[in-house]
Amino acid sequence: MSAHATFLLPGGYCNPDGEIHREVELIPLSGREEELLADCEPSTSSTFVTMLLTRCVHRIGTVGPISSDIIRSLLIADRLYLILKLREVTFGAQVQATVQCPWGGCQKKVDIDFSLHDIPVRESEEKGPLYTRVLSPDAALSGEPGEQYREVAFRLPNGEDQEVIGQIVEEVGAKAL
Repeated sequence: MSAHATFLLPGGYCNPDGEIHREVELIPLSGREEELLADCEPSTSSTFVTMLLTRCVHRIGTVGPISSDIIRSLLIADRLYLILKLREVTFGAQVQATVQCPWGGCQKKVDIDFSLHDIPVRESEEKGPLYTRVLSPDAALSGEPGEQYREVAFRLPNGEDQEVIGQIVEEVGAKAL
């Protein structure tokens, strides 16, 4: 594989000025990142993804160097896409492995063989930090007589949301033990 590879994010990074950047340049994993990956605890996976992508994303559009805050602000789908592409630029697109079935009653070993190119990824039709939808009359909570619809604005979850939720899950899990 080459030293750097360039891809288009399905969603994109929205900078503070509202400009969307989709082109991303990745650097393959080095031995150091591979070692960190081998030592990664599953409970810290979102934080680890942020660290790993911060080290391996060279630029997003015209933005570089890339900070962990930029990586945290990426949509979850873009982060997952980057992990797939990082795997591809480091090890190739073909995945061959033997895994153990996670079901307690099974535990059989299963051979898998597929190409990362077979995983469907499509570009987001809408871009931007905020999305709007018009609610149906039944869903709208309107106190205005005659008003049938209400528009709502929302943002999709990003890496920062993943990290916060991961910390909560870890805390709740520790209390449950």
